[in-house]
Amino acid sequence: MSTLKVDAIQTAAGQDVGMCRMFCNWSNIGTPSIRRGMNVSSLTDITTNTTEVNMTNAMADSSYSITAAHQSASLTSWNNTHSAQHVIMTSSKIKQIWYSTDSNMLYVAIFS
Repeated sequence: MSTLKVDAIQTAAGQDVGMCRMFCNWSNIGTPSIRRGMNVSSLTDITTNTTEVNMTNAMADSSYSITAAHQSASLTSWNNTHSAQHVIMTSSKIKQIWYSTDSNMLYVAIFS
């Protein structure tokens, strides 16, 4: 098996194609634990309903597109409304604050 390593992908016309730079899906039952992730070194449990996702490789700055969601233990669907959560990004971590005490699965991703 071969590994392809690139820093950027472009169309034939020379326009950059966005890539996922980091993602993390984690469980928030007890101590937060990573279920799946890419470019994530660890999670930091800040307080109730607040987790920091620490990146393995920092971004150049904090001007990237972020998507985040959480799933409540009592529901079977994902909630990605911004009224239910608050996301703060620096170049090396993302702090996700959600306003539901029964969130058991959380997700965040960064795209360029």
